[in-house]
Amino acid sequence: MKILDLIQGSEAWLKVRLSHFTASEAPAMMGASKYQSRDALLKMKATGISPEVCNQQQKIFDRGHAAEALARPIVEVMIGDDLYPITASLEVEGLQLLGSFDGLTMSEETGFEHKLLNAELVRQVNSGELEPHYFWQLEQLLLISRAKEIIFVTSDGTELNFKSMRYCPVAGRRDELIAGWKQFAKDLAEYVAPEAQAPKAVAEPVASLPAINYQIDLSNGISLRSNLDSFKAAAQVLVENSKVILVSDQDFEDAKARIKECEKAESNIKALIDRVLGELGDVDTFKTDLESIGGWIRQSRLNQDKQVKTRSTERKAEIINAGKALVSEHIDLINKNLAPVFLPNIAVDFDAAVFRKSSFENMQSGVNDAVAAFKIEANCIAAKIESNLELLRMIAADHMNLFADLQQVCLMDSEPLRAIALRRIEDAKQAEQERIQAAAQKIAADQLAKDKAEQERIANEQAEINRQAMASHAPAADEIVMRRSAMSSSVVQERPDHSEPTVGLTDYQRGIIAGIELAKNILIKNPTASHDDLFLIFGEFIEAKTEQLEAA
Repeated sequence: MKILDLIQGSEAWLKVRLSHFTASEAPAMMGASKYQSRDALLKMKATGISPEVCNQQQKIFDRGHAAEALARPIVEVMIGDDLYPITASLEVEGLQLLGSFDGLTMSEETGFEHKLLNAELVRQVNSGELEPHYFWQLEQLLLISRAKEIIFVTSDGTELNFKSMRYCPVAGRRDELIAGWKQFAKDLAEYVAPEAQAPKAVAEPVASLPAINYQIDLSNGISLRSNLDSFKAAAQVLVENSKVILVSDQDFEDAKARIKECEKAESNIKALIDRVLGELGDVDTFKTDLESIGGWIRQSRLNQDKQVKTRSTERKAEIINAGKALVSEHIDLINKNLAPVFLPNIAVDFDAAVFRKSSFENMQSGVNDAVAAFKIEANCIAAKIESNLELLRMIAADHMNLFADLQQVCLMDSEPLRAIALRRIEDAKQAEQERIQAAAQKIAADQLAKDKAEQERIANEQAEINRQAMASHAPAADEIVMRRSAMSSSVVQERPDHSEPTVGLTDYQRGIIAGIELAKNILIKNPTASHDDLFLIFGEFIEAKTEQLEAA
């Protein structure tokens, strides 16, 4: 905040106000002022011309300043601190903001704002709820000073008629205020002054139809001379004017005046026809011309009357439709930048904007305020969406598939959105880990089953090989067993008793030894014999020996 060395109300102070967006102008900028329209504020800022203050307004201002000065000591006692009237500025996002404080403490923590006592404001202060006409000014003062609170007072300067409340910043309003000034700055840069218009439309004087003059000449029969041709020409001009499409307030006022002139002319023509007929009897040509002119004038009146009634409704619709077109254009522009997210529906009550507006100028101003309010709200929402999209790009760039509800979550406040995003990412990572583990377990189980099947296949193949080998070696094995048995008997008989190797062994044990020796001898005679063959012969030998022993 920069404190300016200015006296409030001075020429220097007024000049600085023109180059800044002031706190007292904030309600008008937001379309909430009771005393100034947004269009009027735009015109004032664009042209630098402020409306003149009349004597009555100046008296009210003087009373307000006097009451403010008397109320300040009362507030100082209430808060236990001194208050100093100051003017301060602050640049916020490129906006030059200005605030004139009725009082601010040295610590800049508490401000003071005073309004002249009135019953409605007393009611609001007692309820603790101020309307936008007041709170937008307070929000800007708080923004500039970074104060914690503003003591808002309405009084006549006496303790008897003194009402106060503490106003603190309301969440969301500061952002809306800044967005409002941004939109206002944009509108101001694009401002084109409308054509100069009178403060209030007043019907221009309508050229009256000439009076019809006639003269009856009886000198040479009965003849009639009149200015009917000039009257007819004037009536035709009136008829042509009735065909003009009504647009402005001035057009409508002029049309109403022409309707009155037509009504007057119709009445005069009828009276004139009756008078001439009374003087001359049946004067067909004169009567026919007058009736024809009367018909034209009547048609002109009806056309004007119809236009006044129907075009009034049509013109109101044109103003509203133009406002709707601006809203649609702004929505399209924002949605193009926000894709794939888009603005939610924002209601704009144009009927309320033109309700009880007595002129089209006021209707247009009301619609302009409604469009501006919409743009401010839309820009605030768009800023939130953009901020949330940027947040998601930062923390969830690789997980955007988790936000099928992106349209909804982007409208949330940032902190809840951050929490939701982190939780979804964590859940997704956990689910992915579980999926990987499950996949690994399945792969391991599949491999185990595959290995088991392979082992069974190999075992079955080996069993088949053994079976086939047994079948091919069975005759040789029997011959070897018989020969070895004979050899074993002769060997035993030739050995002395003390050298008998199998003394004390069972027949089965001796058979095993014989089988081993048989295999040994086969290996000596046939070194290329495989171990599988030897084991097979050995097994067959033992089996045959066992059967011999069992049979014995």
